[in-house]
Amino acid sequence: MKIVRQNDGSQRILLHRILLLLFTVVLLLTLYANSLLGFDPLSEGTMTPVSDGWALSYRGTVIEEDIELPYKIEGMLSGKTYVLSRILPEELPNTNVSLAFETSMRSLSVLIDGRNIYEYGQGDTPFRRPVLGGSFMHYIRLPDWAAGHELSLVMTFHSQNQFAGIIQLPTLGTKSDQVFYQLRELPNLIFGIIFLFAGVLAASVSFILTPGRKRESMWYFGWIEIALGSWIFAHNCTKFILIPNAVLALDFGYMALYLLPYFLIQYVRVSYSIIGRIIRVFMIAAESLIGAYIIVGVLQFAGFVQYSETLQFAGLYLLLFISALFILLLIEFLHGNKDILSFLLAIGALFLTVFAELVLLLLSVVLENALTVHIGMAISGAILLYHSIRFVSREQESEVRAKVLLELSYTDTLTGAGNRKGYEKRVARIMEKHRAFDPIGLLMVDVDSLRSINDTFGRSEGDNVLKDLVLQMSNLVPGRSDVYRVGSDEFMVLISSTTYEQMSLLCTDVQRFEFHTDACAYDVACGYSFYVKESEKSFEEAVTEADAAMYDCKAGKRRSRKATQTRQRIEETEGRD
Repeated sequence: MKIVRQNDGSQRILLHRILLLLFTVVLLLTLYANSLLGFDPLSEGTMTPVSDGWALSYRGTVIEEDIELPYKIEGMLSGKTYVLSRILPEELPNTNVSLAFETSMRSLSVLIDGRNIYEYGQGDTPFRRPVLGGSFMHYIRLPDWAAGHELSLVMTFHSQNQFAGIIQLPTLGTKSDQVFYQLRELPNLIFGIIFLFAGVLAASVSFILTPGRKRESMWYFGWIEIALGSWIFAHNCTKFILIPNAVLALDFGYMALYLLPYFLIQYVRVSYSIIGRIIRVFMIAAESLIGAYIIVGVLQFAGFVQYSETLQFAGLYLLLFISALFILLLIEFLHGNKDILSFLLAIGALFLTVFAELVLLLLSVVLENALTVHIGMAISGAILLYHSIRFVSREQESEVRAKVLLELSYTDTLTGAGNRKGYEKRVARIMEKHRAFDPIGLLMVDVDSLRSINDTFGRSEGDNVLKDLVLQMSNLVPGRSDVYRVGSDEFMVLISSTTYEQMSLLCTDVQRFEFHTDACAYDVACGYSFYVKESEKSFEEAVTEADAAMYDCKAGKRRSRKATQTRQRIEETEGRD
């Protein structure tokens, strides 16, 4: 029968493999057959740049002609309105053509022969100097009759920053072609989402951990990832797939820039145990940048400055902060703190990728996106995550070890019951935190004639009796009970939320129970009492009462034994007579 079952199992495995093979063949044939079907492509990839022939006007006066885009308007721009215009080609590249035009920090109106066909940034806002998108791609549907007519781009600038006067190159084509071109930045968006997801997950996991350094380490790591993800997400045109409001995304990007130093220094402080005057200086520097974010926000509401105008300052501050922190930790590493190596590798990977990006720019190699830097961020994040996991693991082991040692210090090594120190700690906790009018039952138990057992069977058997008593008592008393060895052969059981009737029945059950080890039988005496917080009877008086009841029980057992022995002697004497 056994051989038959083995053959049957082999046949089923073979059948599964054949089915999977046939499934794969059919799938490949289906894909091949459907690939021969013809469909019009969603994107034809036909976009016409509109680079030359532009004229720039200010207050109705042409200030420069035959401009080729991209172009930079110099001088003070905040509060000024410029008009960029030219004649559209006589033939547009497609039907349903759109003009794709990227702006930064400005309002935009688009006119054809003076007729307004598009408005952006004219809504009301509490800011006196509104922020209008860090890098916003407009897709403006041109009317069919627009070919050969004058196109005017009316731009009102709301800030004076490094991006304000830059006019990007517009392109003509279908909206799908324009959107697909922007999707070249999709890998960056995916990186941003991964960073955000990893950060939220790590910050959420920190709440599962017990309070302490390991929770803080995972918490600050999560926020580092959230900050990096917010920055990537905010500076990526593909974000408009998920969120149409460029300003909101940009707000999160600025938040990340100003908060990142704080999360970094907190992570270093917690995860690498770096303390001292220098680390406090870095903490003050990080807190100062948070203060700067608050001040700039107030000034933006008042109409004096925008976050975008502080971008260079904040970016330089962050670069100097990370560089100085790297140097400090490198010195720590050289002085013997080898654990800091993971952070140095993480920051080093980030610096290396930024340096590689700069080299490519110097060599005139223009990348479609910042994927190199984002890969560096991913490597840095992976290194820090590995360190955080190891750190949490080590902290967990230390806590478990400390807890075990603490438990051992409150445990009787022979019987496994609580020891006198553990008993005193529990009593102190009852006196401090126990709820009023919630009764505590006290059951005092004593091994009867333990000295006689030691003399007759040896001390090792006496130890076996004590261990057996704790085992049997653990089975007899309710689950809400704690057993403590308070003397050589005396045990106290503290029972929560009980009644007189229950304690009386329990005491009777203990006295009637037949205790025995493999070598001998033994007897116990017990007594009980009650303690209720805020009652007239103190805990010490309740203990004295239980102890007295236990000795009364022991004395009664002794009298009973003597009476039994006397009766036996009389019966033996009468039998001889």
